[in-house]
Amino acid sequence: MSKVKLFKGRNFKNIELYKDISKDEWNDPNWQISNSITTLAQLEKVISLNDFQKKCIDKAIMTSSPMRITPYYASLMPQDSFNITDKTGNSIPDRVDPIFRQSVPTPAAYLFKVGLDDPMSEKDRSYGCVYQRYPNRVAFKVTKTCYTYCNHCQRKKDIGKTTSEMAPDYEKGIEYLSKNTNINEVILTGGDPLTLPLDILDNILDRIYSIPHVKIIRLGTRVPVVLPQAVTDEIVDVLKKYRPMFISIHCNHQNEITDEFRIAIDKLKNAGFTIFNQMVALNGVNDDFKVLATTFSKLYWLGVKPYYLLQCHKTARVGEYIVPIQKMRILTNYLRGHISGPAIPNYVVNMDGGGGKVLLTPSGYAQERFAFEDSKSYLPIHIMRTWDDTFVKYQELLDMTEERYNDLVDTMDEFYGTKGKFKLCVNIIDRHGDYVRSTNVNVKIPLIKDKQYLHFNPNEILGYSEGPYGPVTNPQEAHEDFEP
Repeated sequence: MSKVKLFKGRNFKNIELYKDISKDEWNDPNWQISNSITTLAQLEKVISLNDFQKKCIDKAIMTSSPMRITPYYASLMPQDSFNITDKTGNSIPDRVDPIFRQSVPTPAAYLFKVGLDDPMSEKDRSYGCVYQRYPNRVAFKVTKTCYTYCNHCQRKKDIGKTTSEMAPDYEKGIEYLSKNTNINEVILTGGDPLTLPLDILDNILDRIYSIPHVKIIRLGTRVPVVLPQAVTDEIVDVLKKYRPMFISIHCNHQNEITDEFRIAIDKLKNAGFTIFNQMVALNGVNDDFKVLATTFSKLYWLGVKPYYLLQCHKTARVGEYIVPIQKMRILTNYLRGHISGPAIPNYVVNMDGGGGKVLLTPSGYAQERFAFEDSKSYLPIHIMRTWDDTFVKYQELLDMTEERYNDLVDTMDEFYGTKGKFKLCVNIIDRHGDYVRSTNVNVKIPLIKDKQYLHFNPNEILGYSEGPYGPVTNPQEAHEDFEP
């Protein structure tokens, strides 16, 4: 029995599309996969949609962003995904449901198409299925298939495409690994490796593991989040043969941490795997102190190490999800001390063009803090220092004209049914392409005065009991309150 309070989605029997489904069918991963939601006709039997919303979603699916959602993951969305409440029933006026926002295409998919098709320059840095940007490790891309399509996917161009015959790419990748003796780690990625037929996955892992200089394998998957029933004993038995292995999952919000998720994680933990989580910072999903603190803490309590908080890529048709770096630095800065140290991930950004990750996590070093002082105005361009000591300019937000910005915001306001829920962060440019301003980037924090230096109170948000001097951080100062 878990001591962690887990999110509980809707009973599938109360969902129109699944009311006649048996419990055995619902818990069968093959049934879940075969009955993935890919059309508007299916979706409107799961959540409430008005005519305008139906029209927009259908257009997005058909023109810009294919949809695929497992029935399990869809059951985590409330019937009314546009007007949500917290666990006490209070309205959350500035948000829509986080599962909906991650998985259901919206008008932004076809009204905001700018961005990079290949932000990490994988095409130019690959040999077969191997992609490399560091001297000792490579990503080994084994499939284009996922059980649920994420709207924020960095490989958006591959979404909806069937995995072609990849055997020649596998062979080239294995050949490269065997000849480059600097490679001691391989990261299996995709798509999602756990969607592969077990015999193919087993064969790939065996061939990689058989290379003498490869010491460790890391496997990236979202299956425990979107279809935990598919973490079967058979899959675990295959993976166990290649321990030690690190498994990196992708959980973005506390509403994804369910009892089904816990069971899948426990299977992997009990089999001896170390499990990391990589969260993507997503506008309108987790750019919130309480969401970050709660999600990281619950993962940690369940035995999953929050590893990375990733800046969202500037991928084409993904720009609506980008959060300003300054905002995320402020939020992550105040995690320190308020939640357990091992529950705090590294906030990083992947440089465009395959330059590798740059650490953005704030430190307590005062000279460093002044470069990103909370009260400073937002700057659209940052100077980054990469792992190989290269200094590069980085712009995290995409550009948009005022006219296109207003058109997109007006359309999304109508789609969401109210103003204020869609807060797009972009750089406004004029007709000559010159920078004018940035939208929704300011995070106001008052000057320090009587310790009221935050625009939010972490202790209050996290529910810590307040004593005369705030939550106890030194028992000697409050021992009288605890003595019999």
